[in-house]
Amino acid sequence: MQAKLELPDSLLLELQRRAPEPSGQAELLARILTDWFSAHPRTGTDLDLINENVAELNAEARDVLDYQSIQ
Repeated sequence: MQAKLELPDSLLLELQRRAPEPSGQAELLARILTDWFSAHPRTGTDLDLINENVAELNAEARDVLDYQSIQ
């Protein structure tokens, strides 16, 4: 698979210095991204966040409904 990246000049120059050949650049970027993704796991989905906070969200919803029934 191919991807097009726009990098700041300073990063591109450093990439070219460390890996002069395009294939080496692709390998280096793949290794960097793999390491970064391993170190920074994806955060939960919206559903996970809702489920983690369900008690507080339900309490807020009840409060709003109680207030609306008074009006």
